Amino acid sequence: MVPNNRTFPCFPIPVGLYNFGKESHELNVRLVNDICDEMEHLETEGISRSNIGGWHSDAMLDRDSMLQHGSFKILKERIEECIDHFCTSNGYYGNVTVDHFWANVNSKNNYNLMHHHGESLMTGVYYPVKSIRDNQFLFNYSENVSLDGGIGEDSGGALIFQDPNFSLKTKLNTDKGGPFSHSHYYIYPVSGVLLLFPNYLLHTVTPFFDTDDKRVSISFSCEYTDYIKNGNY
Repeated sequence: MVPNNRTFPCFPIPVGLYNFGKESHELNVRLVNDICDEMEHLETEGISRSNIGGWHSDAMLDRDSMLQHGSFKILKERIEECIDHFCTSNGYYGNVTVDHFWANVNSKNNYNLMHHHGESLMTGVYYPVKSIRDNQFLFNYSENVSLDGGIGEDSGGALIFQDPNFSLKTKLNTDKGGPFSHSHYYIYPVSGVLLLFPNYLLHTVTPFFDTDDKRVSISFSCEYTDYIKNGNY
């Protein structure tokens, strides 16, 4: 006979999903236009970080210059409201601000390697658009958006989160669909969706295989406001 017992979800990793929906449409159009303008007018092909191919913006969207784009100023305010909610809801200290923005534009066969943002406090990504096709912005607003267990389908362009303990989980079989079954979670870009997650959470972006669309996302890192004000940057 099994005695009284409890199972504890030790060391859970919070990932916040905030869905602005169709109400964000006007801002999303402005954001994508601003990113496209920068790609066209900046005398740079972007920089290389975790991206393999694609365009990763440089300093034009960082903490010191992003306010030249009114759209990013609005986005920053909205993200920080969500950060405050995320921290309060999950027992973290608040007073957190976005200290860097960067834009990512991936085309066919471009992808991002598995990585984390260990130098930041927390990080996140915002999807203003599903994709760009033939210079047309494609939007896919939805009221039902979630993270799903697994690594997605073959179409590519998924953001995949990996359990930091993935390499150690080689013995215990967890294929029964329970809360501890998944070593990966994924989501495809949905217009108006924001994701917030701790700096240490490993993630990657899969390449497009069967499309000539361009995948657009806006990533950012965060730090405590007082830390930045005191010049610790």
